[in-house]
Amino acid sequence: MSRQTIEFVTNASDLKVLENKGWVERIKSSKYSIYEFKIPPQKRGGVVRLYFAYKKNKANTIIILAAELKKRAKANQEKIKQAEQRYQEVCL
Repeated sequence: MSRQTIEFVTNASDLKVLENKGWVERIKSSKYSIYEFKIPPQKRGGVVRLYFAYKKNKANTIIILAAELKKRAKANQEKIKQAEQRYQEVCL
């Protein structure tokens, strides 16, 4: 991860900034409000993907549900299922 990436994430005022840049997006295939944060958003060597949900009543607080280091373009469906299960345990 580059110093620029770390500085950008650290200096972001909230997650909406990262959503607008395309670094954070909602997982459309999930029936829950689970999001994916790609760090860095695109890189040949792979990216770290954090699967998270916003905490109820605290829009700037997130709950990390699962994480993985990815070297291919598509998200791992098993990790998404794991995130959904964790979401049910923690967020409902």
